Amino acid sequence: MERCWRFASPAQMLAKAGAIRAHHRFSTVRFLAYVLIHRAVEARRSIRGRTMDGEMTTASSPTTATRVPVAVCTIAHNEEANIAACIESVVGFAAEMVILDAGSTDRTAAIVREYQARHPEIILVSGENNSNLNVNKMRSFEPVTQPWIFFLDSDERMTPAL
Repeated sequence: MERCWRFASPAQMLAKAGAIRAHHRFSTVRFLAYVLIHRAVEARRSIRGRTMDGEMTTASSPTTATRVPVAVCTIAHNEEANIAACIESVVGFAAEMVILDAGSTDRTAAIVREYQARHPEIILVSGENNSNLNVNKMRSFEPVTQPWIFFLDSDERMTPAL
C-alpha cells in the first residue's frame, strides 16, 4: 500500500497560522511557491487516482480527461498581430488559458473575446498598462483552477514537442 502523507493546503495553513503570522513567516514569493508545490502534489496524486484525502477520483468528462491539466497564462499589451496565433497554439492542449490584457489600445481584447465565445476555457482578465511584469503575472494567476501553470508570452507559440 502506498504511503500517503498529509500536506496542508495553503488555505488550511493560513487558517491554522493566522493570516498575519503566515504573512510574517512566509514572503509572498515563498507562499506562492508553497501554493505551486501543493498543486503539484495534488495533481500527481489525482493522476494516480487519489485525491489529497485519499479518496478515489474519476474524470468528470472526456473533454477534461483529454486535455493537459495546465493553465497557460499570457500577458498581452497591444499584441493584435500575435495573440490569435498564440491562442491557436494553446486551444485544445491546455485545460485553461488566462489572458491578461494590460491596457491594450488596439484590437487585442476584441480578438480574445472572439476566441472566448468559441472556447469557454479562455479567461480574459482586464489589467492596467503596468510596467511591472510581476504584478501582471500575479493578476493572471488569480483565476487559475488547474494544478499546473505555464507562462507563455503573447508573441510565442506552444509547440507540439511540449
